[in-house]
Amino acid sequence: MSAARPPASLVAFTGLVILLGLVVHAGYLARAGADAVYMDTLRLLWQWSEFRAGNLSLLQLWGQQGSPHSGLLFQALLAANAAWFGLDPLLANRATGFVIAAVATLLCAAYLSDACRVRASPHPRWPAVVVLLVTGLCFSLSGFELLTLDLGLGLWLKNLLVFTLFLAHAWTLRIDRGPGLGQVLLLSLYGTAVVVLCAMGWSYAMVGAILAVQSLHHLATRRRPTPTQLVLPLVLLFAMLAVTVGKRMVFGDGEESAAELRLDIPRQLLLSLASIFVNAEAAARLGLPAALLLLLGALLAVAFVITALVRVLDRRASLMPVHLIAYAVLCALSFVLARGAEGDQMVMASRYHMDLFPGLVGAVWILSMPARGDFRPGRRVANALAGGLVLLAVGLQAGQFAVEWKTAPYRSAIFQAMNEALRRGVPDQAAADLLQAPLADARNAAAVMRRERLAVFRGAGAAPAGGPGACASGWQLGEGWYAPEAGGTWAAARAVFTVMACSCDYRVSLLLPHGHPERDVTIEGPGTAGTLLARRLHPGQAAEVVIPSSAQTERYVLRVSQTTVPAEAGINEDTRTLGVYMGSPLLACAAKR
Repeated sequence: MSAARPPASLVAFTGLVILLGLVVHAGYLARAGADAVYMDTLRLLWQWSEFRAGNLSLLQLWGQQGSPHSGLLFQALLAANAAWFGLDPLLANRATGFVIAAVATLLCAAYLSDACRVRASPHPRWPAVVVLLVTGLCFSLSGFELLTLDLGLGLWLKNLLVFTLFLAHAWTLRIDRGPGLGQVLLLSLYGTAVVVLCAMGWSYAMVGAILAVQSLHHLATRRRPTPTQLVLPLVLLFAMLAVTVGKRMVFGDGEESAAELRLDIPRQLLLSLASIFVNAEAAARLGLPAALLLLLGALLAVAFVITALVRVLDRRASLMPVHLIAYAVLCALSFVLARGAEGDQMVMASRYHMDLFPGLVGAVWILSMPARGDFRPGRRVANALAGGLVLLAVGLQAGQFAVEWKTAPYRSAIFQAMNEALRRGVPDQAAADLLQAPLADARNAAAVMRRERLAVFRGAGAAPAGGPGACASGWQLGEGWYAPEAGGTWAAARAVFTVMACSCDYRVSLLLPHGHPERDVTIEGPGTAGTLLARRLHPGQAAEVVIPSSAQTERYVLRVSQTTVPAEAGINEDTRTLGVYMGSPLLACAAKR
C-alpha cells in the first residue's frame, strides 16, 4: 500500500462492496414490505401535530416530556417527510440505506487513511477484509428493526454525525503542533449541536468515549493536555450536563430514573457485546446456548481491552478505533442499565446493533495493523485474533442473514396488519400492541394521519363535507376549562364543550391522576341525547367516552362532584381547582378503502 494513499484498485473495491450493501438493503426492504408507520414515530407525529397547533412548546417538543431521547433530529426528518412526501415510511427506509452507505464510507476511508500513515502495509489482504467486515456489519440484518422503521434514518444519521466527531477528535490528539483555537472552537460548536439536537440518549456514551480516549492518550504520552486540547471535551461535558440538569428541572426525572444497579449487570453486559455477532431473536432460532453467547461476549471484552491499550501506546496511529471501542462498550452498559431488568433479550435487541458493531470494527482495525515495535510472534498473535474475530463474525452473520431473510415475508404480513389497524383508527389495545405504541399515542397519530391524509391515507383525496376532513377543528372548549396541555386539558367542577358537525364519532378519555380523591363524573348531551357518561372515578383510573357523530353542532356539559387543589393536597405546587383531566379527542371513523 502506498504511503500517501490507498491504491485505486482498493478504492474501487470499497465502492463496489458498499454498492453491493445498498443492493442487499433494497432487496430486504422489498421482501419485508417495510411500509408502515409504527412505534415511536406515532408519538412523535402526534407531538409534531400538537406543536403546530400551538399546544406544545418547542422546549416540550425537544425534551420529549422528560424522555432521555431529547433532541429535534427525528422531528425535523418526520416533518420533512410529512410535508414533502405525505409521510412515506418506505421512502425513509430507502434513504436510510444511503446514510448507512455514508457511515460505511467514513469508517472505511478512516481505516485506509490510517493504514497508509502507519507505515508500509498491514498484510496485503487485510484492507480488503476490513472493508468487507465494516460494510457487512453496517448493512447487517442484525439491525433489521432500524432498517424497517422510518426512525432508523435519524438514528443512522446520528451515528454518522457521532463518528465524524470521533474522527475529528482523534485528529486533534495526534496532530503534531496541536489544533488551532479556531479549529477547536468550530469543532466544539459542532459537537454541542450534536449533543443538544442529535445524539439524544446516546450523548452520554459519545461524550464518555471522548473523555476516556483523551484521558488514556495523556496517560500514555505522559504529557499534559494543551489548553486547546481541553476545549472540546470540556465543552461537550458542560453541554451534556446542562441538558441533563435542565431536563430534570423542567420535566422531572422522567424515564431516566428507570436505570438500576443489579447483580447480573456483568453477565448482561457480555450478552450485549455478543449481540454484535448475532441478535437475540436469531440466537434463539439458531439454538445458540447462553454459555456460548457469554463466551463470545468475554472474547470481545478481552479483545477490546488489549487492542485499546495497544493503540493508545502507539503514538503514530489514529485513536479513532479506540473511540469506536469505548463508544460500543458504554452503549452496551447503558442498554443493560436501562433495559436489563426487562430480560436478557432486551440487551441483545436488534435496534442496538448499530451502536455496538463499531466496537468490533475498532478491534479488528487495530489488530490488522502493525504497532510500534511490532515483533513477528506478536504479529502472528494479532493476525490470529483478528482472523478469529472475522471468522466468527462471518459465520454468525451468515446465520443471522439466513434467519432474517426467511422471516422477512412474515414481517411483511405484520406491516400490512399495522396499516390496517391505522386505517381502522386503532380500535383496541391489541391494535396498539401490534403497532408497538401506547393506545393513546397510536390513536392520536391515526387521527392526525387521517385528517392530513398521511401515510396509509396518503393520496386518498379530500374528505367529503362533514367527513373526517371537516372535523379537524371539531371541538371548542368553553367555560370551565384550563389552558390546553400536551395531550389534553384540565376541567374544573363544571365545563362546557361544543362539538362541530362531523360524520365520525369521537373517543375521548377522562383521567383522574393518583393523589386526587375519587369523584363522580357525568357528561350530559344535548336535548334528548341524555347522559353520555355517569361514572365514579378512583385515583389512577380512566374512563373512555364516545361522542356520537352529528349533522349539526352540539353542546355538552361535563360535571365533577369534587375538585382538588394540588398545592393544598400536597401533590405539587399547582394552585388550580381541578376536577378531571380530559385527553385530546380522537376521530373514530369507518375506514374506506
